[in-house]
Amino acid sequence: MTAASLPEDMTSGTKMLDWRLILPVFLVVSIYAAGMAAVLPVLPFYIREMGGSPLVLGIVIATEAFSQFSAAPVLGQLSDHFGRKRILLASQIVGAVSLLLLASAPNVFFIVLARALFGMTAGNLSAAMAYIADHSDPRNRRQAIGILTGGVGLGGIVGAGLSGLLSDTSLTAPKTPFGGSVMLAPSQAAKVKSGPGTACVAP
Repeated sequence: MTAASLPEDMTSGTKMLDWRLILPVFLVVSIYAAGMAAVLPVLPFYIREMGGSPLVLGIVIATEAFSQFSAAPVLGQLSDHFGRKRILLASQIVGAVSLLLLASAPNVFFIVLARALFGMTAGNLSAAMAYIADHSDPRNRRQAIGILTGGVGLGGIVGAGLSGLLSDTSLTAPKTPFGGSVMLAPSQAAKVKSGPGTACVAP
């Protein structure tokens, strides 16, 4: 087989990723995943402290999952219409508010409300993936998506680990700092660059 018969993307080499475009989204999804994972180790004890049963815990988790299922395609479409940056910014702000609401929840109803809000913002991952597809070359797109997926895993490891350590102090201790960290994520989302998929909304 000669070089002329090989596909163009194999003969031209792998194009380097532009980390100025990838890093802000990587940080956004990592911080978001850390906030999501920080809740899971303490949520059963938190609900039990408020008099909730295992059935209530199941309802809370199912509500969050249903919100994620419903919101992901909607946020993906909204990001096509309004731009990736605006959707990422809005979802990070709502996610931070939901974590702070969870930390100060006076009863089980507010826990369900907080997790439903957080689940709705999980659709930002679809916007982040779309951003990566917009700003990567076909020759390195798989690498870029792999890096973004790794950011989700890294955030989950850090969030769950720190949550376990902070829970010795208080069951609400893990949620407050991670709510604050998710509030910092909009500063990274603001660095997201408009591109082919976001041309309708210049920053």
